[in-house]
Amino acid sequence: MAVMSSLATSVWAQAFAALGLLLLTKLAWDIFFSPLRAIPGPILAKITDAWRALHTHGGRVDLKHLELHRKYGTAVAIGPNCVSISDPSLIRTIYSTRNPWKKVGFRPVFRLPQGAIADSENE
Repeated sequence: MAVMSSLATSVWAQAFAALGLLLLTKLAWDIFFSPLRAIPGPILAKITDAWRALHTHGGRVDLKHLELHRKYGTAVAIGPNCVSISDPSLIRTIYSTRNPWKKVGFRPVFRLPQGAIADSENE
């Protein structure tokens, strides 16, 4: 019975260690390696959406965004994957509809021989 108890404790300890390592890896990514790391903003907002949820729940999040834009500039990180912009001219840059990739025509994967599919007109 003692072996089972120590084995269960060991499994839980390994699970918590793995979870801790996963969280540390996520934090390191968000702070040091994320493509959005260069965008200024509160450090807590760069690593968790809880910061944004807290301010949204408190009400008047628009005033908080104005305060952040005054402090940090036109583009502000308000979440790990969320950026607030205050310059309308940036909208066209961010949400551009121009596609730099050339489109190719549709190429069917396979062709069916003529008459392979019967319908009521061909019967």
